Amino acid sequence: MDSVESVERGAHPGRAWLRPLQLTWEAKGPGGLVDRLRTVSTRFGPTPERMLRRLRAFAEFGARTGVAPTWPITATVLARNPASIRPFLDDGVEFAIHGLYHNDHSLMPAWAQLRDIRLAQAVFRSAGVPTVGFRAPYLRANPDTATAVAEAGLAYVSNQAVSFRALGDDLLPAQERAYARALALYEAHDAEAVACRPETRDGLVHIPVTIPDDEILVDRLGLTAPEQEAVWASMLETIHDRGDLFTVQLHPERWPQCASAVATVVSLAGGLPGGVWTGRLQEIASWWVARAACRLKAEWVSEDRAEVSLTGDPRAVLLVRRDIGPESVETSRRVTLVTRRLPTIGVAADASPRLVTFLGDEGYGVTVGALPEECSVHLDRGAEELTQMSLRRRIAAEPGPLVRIAPWPQGRRSALTLSGDIDALTFQDFVLRIGQNAWQARAGAPAGRQSGNR
Repeated sequence: MDSVESVERGAHPGRAWLRPLQLTWEAKGPGGLVDRLRTVSTRFGPTPERMLRRLRAFAEFGARTGVAPTWPITATVLARNPASIRPFLDDGVEFAIHGLYHNDHSLMPAWAQLRDIRLAQAVFRSAGVPTVGFRAPYLRANPDTATAVAEAGLAYVSNQAVSFRALGDDLLPAQERAYARALALYEAHDAEAVACRPETRDGLVHIPVTIPDDEILVDRLGLTAPEQEAVWASMLETIHDRGDLFTVQLHPERWPQCASAVATVVSLAGGLPGGVWTGRLQEIASWWVARAACRLKAEWVSEDRAEVSLTGDPRAVLLVRRDIGPESVETSRRVTLVTRRLPTIGVAADASPRLVTFLGDEGYGVTVGALPEECSVHLDRGAEELTQMSLRRRIAAEPGPLVRIAPWPQGRRSALTLSGDIDALTFQDFVLRIGQNAWQARAGAPAGRQSGNR
């Protein structure tokens, strides 16, 4: 990529030149669109300095607390401001690709997404900013997105929103409508049904984004700082109890409004029993790959004793449930259990890859083709129809013993990561975003939602 101009003249898939405004309209309604245009003018200025002050405050918080953030940044924004962005690498900030342009990837075919991701990688290399991950603008993607991200050689993708019910029952009707529009825009999964932790699919680590996020709390619902703190504190408590991942999403332009909520979450996390592991998105992905490479070996040492051993990354530890009840963290990577059944999960020989992958991501040893009497837990064909959270409850209700690899390093109970998308540094970035869509619309590039939209 020779220059910013060469990027901005490139073909730009998008449905229409007003797509950014259309998405705002769909997500927030006409009143929200007016508010959005007004807040853009207050959060961004003619130069990057106003935004850079917010970025510095965010980065300084990360350095002070040891919880450095990941900032997905649109490649054209980086290309216009490389000297402003590079210094944040010294603060430990990770940068991910947030599209070549801030456009809707759910409307783009595979070839266009791969082209744009590779062009974005060239921008990052030219700017001297390393990157291994991708988050789609608006969190909107389709099945081709993961294929393109994997083919480009990136390690992770972080698009899927997971919604927690932490807002209470006292929302006004207008707030309820605003939140419903956000859920529809993000195509959010319900945390009551799905696990909120990384998944291994398509040769990638998929890292969820937890919502309500800053944009929902501040712009859509207009919550005060104490109200934001209460929502995120409730989410943290739930996520920690489940042993899952809290991916805080805070766009840096809202740092002044949300700094106290982030500080509350990080402070509370430091005191939770069992511990909370923190890392940037690239470290979450790297750990998930290393954990997947670990191996559980269960074998009989006598007719009523089985030994389970763990090999692989030294940060990985065993969790053991000897009966119905909570798991315990084992200090040894080898444990002997009194049992008549192997402490693994058995599934049918024709069990779906989806089920086997889920159980593997949960950390269990899986015995494919096992008979019901051979394993501590056996999942029949009916398990295929259960939600992920229902599967967790089903397994927890079975008597032990049962052994698995702990989800987080050193047996920490849950994990926390801070992230925030950089869509613009100046007011002009927003104008250019619309202009890029306008150029594409005049050029007659493909339009309309592609098949297979997630």
